[in-house]
Amino acid sequence: MDSLELRFRPSGAGRWIEATFLSVWLLGWAAAEIIVLGLLGGGAWAWLQGRPLPGQPQALVAVLPVAAFLVVWLSFWTLGGVLALRQWLRCFWAEDRLTLTATDLEWRQRLGPWVRRRTLPRRAIQAVRLAQRRSDRSGPLIAQLEDRQLELTQLGTPEQRRQAAERLSEALENQAISPPAEERAALPREWECVKISFDCAVLVPNRRMRRRSGLAMALIALPVDAGWLLLLTQIGPRPDQLPLLLMLTLIATAASWSALWLGLGRREWRLDRGELVAQRRFAGRVTRLFAARALELRESSDEDGDLWYSLQATELRSLGARIGAPQVLCRSLHDPDEPRALGRWLMQRTGIAFRDQVPSEAERQAIRQEALEHLRTQLRSSGRLGRWVADRIEDRR
Repeated sequence: MDSLELRFRPSGAGRWIEATFLSVWLLGWAAAEIIVLGLLGGGAWAWLQGRPLPGQPQALVAVLPVAAFLVVWLSFWTLGGVLALRQWLRCFWAEDRLTLTATDLEWRQRLGPWVRRRTLPRRAIQAVRLAQRRSDRSGPLIAQLEDRQLELTQLGTPEQRRQAAERLSEALENQAISPPAEERAALPREWECVKISFDCAVLVPNRRMRRRSGLAMALIALPVDAGWLLLLTQIGPRPDQLPLLLMLTLIATAASWSALWLGLGRREWRLDRGELVAQRRFAGRVTRLFAARALELRESSDEDGDLWYSLQATELRSLGARIGAPQVLCRSLHDPDEPRALGRWLMQRTGIAFRDQVPSEAERQAIRQEALEHLRTQLRSSGRLGRWVADRIEDRR
């Protein structure tokens, strides 16, 4: 068969507004980055030469807590700048190219000067569909695999992605863009099923991402711990330096514990038949917390009106630990696909009940209609003006 090639680029006028805002923010980010790097570099140079900082007659050890704070702040500031730069590039210098051949789906992603290529076996793709972010707009293009969902692209217009889903589905000889719900019970890519013994498996967040986070936190904790050791060796009998030592001790302890927890510990869910067991694992030691016999997908909104979707464990049974409520496995903003797919996967794997409490579009319409009827009733009972407004509302239905 001839290959099918699809290309997606940034679209929409709103991206230029976003790019302008990010450009201004990145200028401020670069200025702050240079200033703080200069301060830390000057302090390190002064320490190597054994002299005080310019304009700072006190001993170098006295400014170690400030330097530790700047190191931690600079780490997160740099990460924020990198993420903002990626989004800035996605506004106008990005492209996703999908090429479906007789054997593979070739996936080429460009972000600025960087290009990433991946190949997905054609037989591994069960369906191609659109993720529904909100009721009035389509989300990214999704490839449904046997064990997970894979996001192909968020670029292009919703209509381009819809047409791409139809063409890919037709080429893959699927009968529909979106397969039945029971066929989409795949483990999302943010999760991983790990076999820890012959008859026991646990569900954990993506271990690769956790290792990266642990390495990043270790790089932050290393200079903080070094500064703490330097202060501890030079403080001697001087009690006036104890507040500085205490402050740096708290910072070093928090950074070191975070690195250790990300590297050696995790929260996991053991997959037993008929229940889901929450466990805490650290350095090979496992503590069982509680067991859940059911899952619920719930919808909530925050102060800004954004919709959040949470997969919560219910019908809990304590295994020695105090149970707090609610126990959330995962949350997502605007898009219920990930927690819904995880709930269905766990239902099939363990046999526990899964209740989808997110209202359908028909149920939402019924709720809106009921609220409108209640409003019209109140208007009619308020007087002549209210009856006139209620009649106008009915005329516009």
